[in-house]
Amino acid sequence: MLLTGCGSQLSEKEIASRTAGSAQLSASNAGTSGGATDAGAGSGTTGTTGTTGTLSTTGSSGTAATGSSGATSGSAGSTGSTGSTGTTGSSGSSSGAGGSSTGSQGGPDIVVGNVGTVSGVAGVALGPVQRGVAIWAKYVNAHGGINGRKVVLKVADDNSNSADYQRYVKQMVEQDHVVAFLANEDAQTESTSTLKYLEGKNIPLVGTDTGSAFNFSSRVVFPQASAGIGYTQMSVAVWVKQGLKDGKSKFGLVTCQEVAACNTVYSNFDSLVKKYGGDPVYKGQTSLGAPSFTSECLAAVRAGVQVLAYVGDPNSLTRLASSCRSQGYKGVFAAPGSIVIGSQAQDANLQGTYIDVNVTPWPLAATAEQKAFQQAFSRYSGTDGQPAGGDMVGWVAGRLFEAALRGAKGTITGQSVMSGLYTLRGDTLNGLTGPLTYHAGKPATPLTCGSVVFIQGSKFAASGDGKLTCY
Repeated sequence: MLLTGCGSQLSEKEIASRTAGSAQLSASNAGTSGGATDAGAGSGTTGTTGTTGTLSTTGSSGTAATGSSGATSGSAGSTGSTGSTGTTGSSGSSSGAGGSSTGSQGGPDIVVGNVGTVSGVAGVALGPVQRGVAIWAKYVNAHGGINGRKVVLKVADDNSNSADYQRYVKQMVEQDHVVAFLANEDAQTESTSTLKYLEGKNIPLVGTDTGSAFNFSSRVVFPQASAGIGYTQMSVAVWVKQGLKDGKSKFGLVTCQEVAACNTVYSNFDSLVKKYGGDPVYKGQTSLGAPSFTSECLAAVRAGVQVLAYVGDPNSLTRLASSCRSQGYKGVFAAPGSIVIGSQAQDANLQGTYIDVNVTPWPLAATAEQKAFQQAFSRYSGTDGQPAGGDMVGWVAGRLFEAALRGAKGTITGQSVMSGLYTLRGDTLNGLTGPLTYHAGKPATPLTCGSVVFIQGSKFAASGDGKLTCY
């Protein structure tokens, strides 16, 4: 349920800072060339600027220019015309353009990638997913890596361009030798041709942004949570069940009309609301970037809507809430966690909002896994803002990758990662997600598991231990 748009080419550090506490991601640099940065905790220096997008590398989480084994880190490699970058080695050394990492004590470094739309309209919502993956990589390296091996993460911004997405994917496979991609933010840029390429190379997509239509169409895609149509079903179930619990039975919906995910929710809304016991009394669609939602809000008020859901992008959710409050709407809003960002907790118009989540609620710190995420976000996010739903989605993708490599020995390849995933049977990753089971050679089966987060007192809140309900 994530949207696309044109925008600036930003470094991973800029993405982290801008998506944490702001509902507006600047597009003032649209069309400029991207730069290569090191996403580790201060190691290395910035490479020279290329001409087509952003690549950065998460290496060791060591301080300043010190690698995990104490050697001095070299500078990042230069970025060529296709955006390639050198790699900061997790053991503290790095070589030039196209960079090769030295191995860590447990064996050669494990190189993974993340490619997706993290700038422009979509980047406001999708940026936190990439940030969540980067936070996970820094955290796992600080805790000994995976089976003693350090993780090196490469990231790229495709700027909502399918051709750039495919080019970066190929570059990371053929030049950087990634063994997997983690939670690519590709809801609008994934393509059948790219999936066929990855199938031919046996390189898995471990976790997704959960909004892509391709979640269940390929044997190399391993969603880490409810996704696609399963996400839609879970979202509506959460909205209706919570509304009925609060004495609200009349439901409305506004979605964008340019994106397939929006149309999926729009088409299935009435039947799903009825399935879960609610009364669908209004639904409408509007264009992305619409400055006002006055007509939609007036129609919702006239229909007696008590819970008004929005599926689109974060900035439009903010405008919708403002427009509807101005038109006298007294009910609550609802939205997928994938389009809610940290700054919206302070929005007076959104207080009381129901936010459906397909992974454990990100505000909680009741379980060991939730506490680990909160600690990692605080230490490695580069912001003092609140996490967003996307941060947890990216984190869970990292945890799924770890689960695939439990006890793995010898050379790590894409095939060995998939073989590890095939061993999972009903695995919730210690309560982070719904029960995950994958079968060799077959696309994943949709989940419909979720929970609810609220905006209360200018904060995100959730109750209990965050255990998901499967609908």
